Amino acid sequence: MRISRRFINFALLFCISLLPAVLLSCKGRTAENMEPTCDTVEVVIMQNTNVEN
Repeated sequence: MRISRRFINFALLFCISLLPAVLLSCKGRTAENMEPTCDTVEVVIMQNTNVEN
């Protein structure tokens, strides 16, 4: 019983100490990452042609 209680205490302490680091590492959308980077993307749409017509 003592080993399982130690394990539970260790796991609880580990989760409590890890939780703030995980919550503070997510910054979400900011004005910095929404600015355009001037990269352009070219999209080419090719249609199949019917040669028999």
